[in-house]
Amino acid sequence: MATLEANPVTDDVTQEKIVEIQKVEAGEATLMEHDMSPWQALKLYPKAALWSMGMSFATVMDTFDAVLLNLLYAYPAFQQQFGTESKGSYQIPAMWQTMMSDFSQIGYIIGVIISGWVCDRLGYRKTIIYALVFSIGCIFLTVFANSLGMILAGEILCGVGWGFFKTLCIAYAADVAPLSLRPLLTSWVAICAGFGQLLGYACSRGMLGMSGSWAWRTLFALQWFWPIPLITLCLLCPESPWWLIKKDRIESARKAIYRLVSKPKDDFNPDQIIALMQETDRLEREARAGTSYMDCFRGTDLRRTEICCGLFIAQQLCGVSLMGILAYYLEQSGMPTADAFDVSTANYGLSMVCNVVTWFLFVKGVGRRTLFLWGSVVEFFLLILAGGISLINSKNTGWGVAALLMTWTICFQITNNPVCYALLGEIPSRRLMVKTINIAQCAYRITSIVISTFSPYMLNPQAWNWKGKAGFFWAGLCGIVIFWIFFRLPETADLTYLEIDQLFERRVSARNFRSEGRKLVAEAREKQVAEGGRIVQGLTEKADGERDVNHVEVANL
Repeated sequence: MATLEANPVTDDVTQEKIVEIQKVEAGEATLMEHDMSPWQALKLYPKAALWSMGMSFATVMDTFDAVLLNLLYAYPAFQQQFGTESKGSYQIPAMWQTMMSDFSQIGYIIGVIISGWVCDRLGYRKTIIYALVFSIGCIFLTVFANSLGMILAGEILCGVGWGFFKTLCIAYAADVAPLSLRPLLTSWVAICAGFGQLLGYACSRGMLGMSGSWAWRTLFALQWFWPIPLITLCLLCPESPWWLIKKDRIESARKAIYRLVSKPKDDFNPDQIIALMQETDRLEREARAGTSYMDCFRGTDLRRTEICCGLFIAQQLCGVSLMGILAYYLEQSGMPTADAFDVSTANYGLSMVCNVVTWFLFVKGVGRRTLFLWGSVVEFFLLILAGGISLINSKNTGWGVAALLMTWTICFQITNNPVCYALLGEIPSRRLMVKTINIAQCAYRITSIVISTFSPYMLNPQAWNWKGKAGFFWAGLCGIVIFWIFFRLPETADLTYLEIDQLFERRVSARNFRSEGRKLVAEAREKQVAEGGRIVQGLTEKADGERDVNHVEVANL
């Protein structure tokens, strides 16, 4: 074995050999990912699934608070303490309602942006821990508030904390999951978000009979339940191996991978997985110089950022904002108030069940683009029908609209909502994933603020008074979404991150992503067969199986 000298030419040859070996091992890891069924992946990566699913519960805090804030406006105890009297009843001033809704969104956007910088520096675990500790302090403001101003300040600061969770949960799930489990674990974030909404409503309903200020203070205090268990979980779970590879901490990444799998079998080789990560990272380094927010708008990453923003905005434009005021919409369409409230309640529970149904579609191999496109088409016709039925003057019109909108919910929660989360974990490059999703989240929140500003005017009898005919408006926006999906949304199902990178670098059109992706997989298989398996020329291994790249046989130059 020749000894390496400090020779630039020798160093170049050594590096070339290492890269060549890395490519071969990355190819083997790619084929292993493609050949692994969801059940096989779950048996090999049970810990990855548990860590990811546990961490995703952080999103419950965000959606619980959002539902809670909207319901508090109707709480008698809250109205009496902070409302103004008018004709024998108390109402929270509309100005304060708007400020608390919009300013909490602004706080959320601030948190989203900050989380990208912090995560790059500290990693997922520490970033989420610090956000949880920060949230504990912010909740104090809302629990012990004695004015609407204090609640507003608390909601803004809590929004900053909530802004950390959703992106990091999606990104962590995408990082630790093998290929066949990736859509299941990323879409689990959507289920947790739905659980937060359902829990917020159930707790609010349960506390409705209480009197005094603790009727509403207790609801805010319930948010303290989550941080301590989640902090404990984050202290125990492994860091993302992708983040460690990005920081050139190879040995730490290897240890993290071992902590994600069950007891490794003899044929399990973490070095192949690391090689795939390194090869992906190497190609992304060559394609882009930096990892700043501005880099998300350069080169092929601009297209990726546009797609991620489009996914989140599409959710708003397809009519999800209408579901947020479903009870009011049904009431204006002719349904009795109590019935409208009950239908709205059932809507939350239905959402979670439908998200689980999507898992079976993912397992059966139904594509992301296919689900998102046809889901939007069905929603388009349902919204048109809802608007059309509203033109009929009948006492049962409200129930007809309710049936259509419940069907809309089933369709949306099986297709657009969970598929959006799965795609957000796949579309961005690994080096810019957190920042790309953050930008998409900002686009979603800004769109939400705009839509929530004019949505009430559509239904209010003293304003535009569209009533159920607002369905036509949302159908028009949904039509725009369908057009965008067809021409801009690529199919990423069953593709590794390396293959997705290659397709974006080749500027493959959205409609050809699936066919070109299959060609990449076929080429990888042919290459492995031609090379006769694993090539380890020039590489020695230690007795314990660890790689040693410090001694490489070099030709006599």
